[in-house]
Amino acid sequence: MEKLSQPIERFDVKDKIAGEAKYCADLHPDGLIYARTLRATLARARILSISLPELPPDYVIVDHRDIPGRNVVPIVFEDQPFFAEQEVKYIGEPI
Repeated sequence: MEKLSQPIERFDVKDKIAGEAKYCADLHPDGLIYARTLRATLARARILSISLPELPPDYVIVDHRDIPGRNVVPIVFEDQPFFAEQEVKYIGEPI
């Protein structure tokens, strides 16, 4: 039983203490693609149109039409859309 009360040294503790630990945000492999999510700024609103600025030719827009199958995130019920389609229901909802 004495083993249960003994501390276990983490494998990454020395790197973290020295400030040398690598996190996902520190990694930038060649060919890395960045993404940004447009989110609702209103708590409840209909989406009438989305105006986009002029984008460089290598940019891609992804919305609810690009989701294969059903546009839902099945957490508890399958009623949460991955991207809002015609209306947003809360501030911060992905469009």
